Amino acid sequence: MNIVQVKMMSPITAAFGFVGQSYGILEKEIEEGETIDSVLRKLGKSNKEFGQAAFWPDPDTGELAGIDVALNDEQIPPWERLEETKLHGGDVVTVSLASGC
Repeated sequence: MNIVQVKMMSPITAAFGFVGQSYGILEKEIEEGETIDSVLRKLGKSNKEFGQAAFWPDPDTGELAGIDVALNDEQIPPWERLEETKLHGGDVVTVSLASGC
């Protein structure tokens, strides 16, 4: 079983019930070869508020927009394709609102 942590930074935290906290951590089980994009889309489909904030126009067909993503404390540049960035057990994906949003 591979588990990754998804660290949601404020104000995204409120969408996941971490009200008044600067961050909240979700643990997610992943399949072998799963990507950052697929994990974030699953979260967006299960949590409408996050889905609307993170994807335009929606998590099913939309593009990731409005958030910054880091993997293991390394910021992922916006031009990198998250659907190609594979995750491994123990990875930490940090999600925050993009600068200027």
